[in-house]
Amino acid sequence: MLRRWAPWLALLLVIVAYVRTLGAPFVWDDRHLVLEAPAVSTFQPLSSYFGSAFWSSPESGDVRAYYRPLVILSLALDHHIHGENPAGFHLTNLFFHALNTLLAYALMRRFRVTPLVALFMTCVWALHPRLSEAVAWVSGRTDVLSGSFVLAALLVHRPGNLRRGALASIALLLGLFCKEVAVVGVASIVALELFPSKRGTRLRSRMAHAAMPLAAATIYIALRQRALSSAPESVALIDFGALGRVKIALAALGNYTRMLLVPWRPELQIGDLLAVSQGMQVLGGVSCALILVALVRGRHQLRRASRNVRPLLITGLCLSLGGLGLVLHLVPIAVGVVAADRFLYLPVLGLCLLCAPCLQVWLATTTPRTQGALLGALTLSFVVATSQRVGDWCSEIQLWSQAYRATPKSIGLPANELGNVYYRAGLYERAATIFERANRDATREHLPSLNLAASLAQEGRYTDAQRILVPACAEYPQLPKFCLDAGLGELHLLRFDNARLLLGRALEKHPSYEAASRALELVGKVEGLTKSPDFKSDDAQVLLRTQFRVAMLAGRRPQALALGEQLLKDQTAPRAQRREAAEYWARFGPPLELQRLLGPDGPARDVVDDAMLDAAALRISTARELVDAWPSLGIPAAE
Repeated sequence: MLRRWAPWLALLLVIVAYVRTLGAPFVWDDRHLVLEAPAVSTFQPLSSYFGSAFWSSPESGDVRAYYRPLVILSLALDHHIHGENPAGFHLTNLFFHALNTLLAYALMRRFRVTPLVALFMTCVWALHPRLSEAVAWVSGRTDVLSGSFVLAALLVHRPGNLRRGALASIALLLGLFCKEVAVVGVASIVALELFPSKRGTRLRSRMAHAAMPLAAATIYIALRQRALSSAPESVALIDFGALGRVKIALAALGNYTRMLLVPWRPELQIGDLLAVSQGMQVLGGVSCALILVALVRGRHQLRRASRNVRPLLITGLCLSLGGLGLVLHLVPIAVGVVAADRFLYLPVLGLCLLCAPCLQVWLATTTPRTQGALLGALTLSFVVATSQRVGDWCSEIQLWSQAYRATPKSIGLPANELGNVYYRAGLYERAATIFERANRDATREHLPSLNLAASLAQEGRYTDAQRILVPACAEYPQLPKFCLDAGLGELHLLRFDNARLLLGRALEKHPSYEAASRALELVGKVEGLTKSPDFKSDDAQVLLRTQFRVAMLAGRRPQALALGEQLLKDQTAPRAQRREAAEYWARFGPPLELQRLLGPDGPARDVVDDAMLDAAALRISTARELVDAWPSLGIPAAE
């Protein structure tokens, strides 16, 4: 009975824990990878997916040496089917994690793990709270999708079988196209071929079979090198030196040890590369020593020509130690944190494989009642903890508020993302307050804050914003985004020649920078309006309409809102222009004042439609939720 229903029970628990992700929004990197990526919003030729970098934003200096074409292609397929509805993207993540749950159970049973132990270890892995980031976050798909192909390869593979070896190698190549961590699958199959459980196989034959996954890895490296060689210059990584790398690696290992010992409290930002914890370095050193002792004392197990013990241990060691070794910063990776929950996706699976034989021995010495109580309690605690963490991912406000409270203020990312949430809701003063604090407290930030400048500009503090942007344009000419924003800042001030000069600098570095080209056209359009007779007309209505249009196009938000309100109150103004003013208010007006302007008693009641009212209602509810959350952040109220 248990053998028949065990995998489906594990699958059911996974769905119960993660079903809430179907109501989660796009958050964090999802905006760059999904909402703002041309390769996702419209289908490109297949060659473009396999010939470009995974993460590229050269105008802001953020190009990372990642090559994950299948992930981008999967996002494009989701966008084609679901549009910008995040539920469809989350459904894909949940589907592949559910598939991985069944594959993990099947892998353990293939290695002759008993049904009860296979069920429990599968649940421990699939429901591990630390892995919720990889599943509940759309951008975490890289780990989930690569894990699917690695598991498929391990299931298909049989040592000495040429056909199965070829299929496994193809699966591993597809996994590498999802994320580099799939290299641990390559290592696993190479080790399984070189150290088979059956004796008598000739070394030459074993080496020939081990060459197939290595060939797949070689193909991946060649395609990756070709794609990234034509990518823009990558963001510079800090050189910590050999000793610095070792210290960071020990701190990372210490953090991962702590994360595994306390799995019920997932985190977003763990540690700062510029200020690694000495305590975590000590814990990492102790963990390293314990791992070495365990390897030495357990080496006799690897010598056993058992049909299940040797391949189980080899696979577990490659997935766990190999997976962790890739994220200890010994090899530089483009992240500013010491450790991350999502990096544990395959290493935890490896640990579960390693622990399976030990659990089987323990179960043989305990009563069924004790077994059921302990195993059931741990599984249930994981279901609850994971479900709660999924709830955080279902609310961008809750996610970043919790991260801001829990993360040391020296790490600026949670504050920056929380400020973005307030900014997008139209609470610009509060957003500026958060950005100012992040700029002051974060020790690792070395670039001027574009977000702070944008918030100041939205408040009408154009001169303050330009004090940040104009020097930044001069200091970082290789980052045209600074010059673009500085040029738009000059447009806010209606200084057209200065705006053209700064936008020209942005185009010097990137002549094909479309945003800067469009901004230049906008400068000419606004300048033409300011020189037109209507801008100085004696007719009050004509003057009002022209000034509103200039303020709106120039990005002078406070002035455009004030003029738009006057236009809405003028019942003799053309309906089309009053509607344009209502649309501007619905998009950019202070959210807590929208009811006054767009409500049934407001001056815009005769020109609004259901779409505008729905958008306004969403902005109002979001703003109220953010205002209610403000006291819990411990930040003085914005004046």
